[in-house]
Amino acid sequence: MVPFVRVLLLLLSGRPLRPLREPSEPPPLENRREPSEPPPLESRLPLSWQPPSQLAARLSSFARPDRPPVGACYEHTLWLPMLGTQTIRLTVETARTMRLLLQGVISLDDTVAYGSGAAAGKLDITFSAPTKRMLRRFGTSFHGADYVSQGDRATFLVKPPLSWRSVEVVLSRQN
Repeated sequence: MVPFVRVLLLLLSGRPLRPLREPSEPPPLENRREPSEPPPLESRLPLSWQPPSQLAARLSSFARPDRPPVGACYEHTLWLPMLGTQTIRLTVETARTMRLLLQGVISLDDTVAYGSGAAAGKLDITFSAPTKRMLRRFGTSFHGADYVSQGDRATFLVKPPLSWRSVEVVLSRQN
């Protein structure tokens, strides 16, 4: 029974209270803790204060297989009908943002937000308003993105202007 409840019941019963044990009596052996060596300082520090080797090991456990690793750069150069040669470079800046660089007929350098999609490997990419306007001006639309961890590559589905089907663009890792 919880000591507080026990004391409350004793007070309500009207019986005199007596101490559970004499004040000079040492606690029973089963309740006594043996002095032990404190844990090492590194394990007691917050995450930001860990030594670099331990910090990297702890952070690697947060890596998600359905997302590209931070710092990765993916690139592909292709020829699209009506647009010509176009280079697409994608650099993962943080766990939630990527830098999209387009060189060719469409020139663009923008930071886009992304997250994991409903299915494994799917990426939900949110373009900024200027990027959406630029793609619309060239009649190009974006239909989805995937990340495949086995080959460490990113895939985009892009519909070029005046085309009835989407083109799959596979970006290979550069670094």
